[in-house]
Amino acid sequence: MGPRISAACFFAPTLAYRNEPIGPTEELVSEESPPIYKGISISRYIPFFRSKDRDGTIALPHLKINGAREP
Repeated sequence: MGPRISAACFFAPTLAYRNEPIGPTEELVSEESPPIYKGISISRYIPFFRSKDRDGTIALPHLKINGAREP
C-alpha cells in the first residue's frame, strides 16, 4: 500500500445532509491507522471555512486531532 493522504472534497452538498458527519471512511480507519482529523458536519464546516479564509489562515490545522501524526 502506498503513502496515506487526506483529502477533503465536497461535491454539491445538499441541505438534506447538512448535519451528517463528514470524516474518514470507516474501512480506512483502524488502530494502526487512526483518523488524523476530526469529523465535522457541512453545516458547521462551511461557516468555519469561510471565517478562516477571511482571517488569512486555513481551516485544516484547526480540525487536526491533538496528538495525531501524519504518517
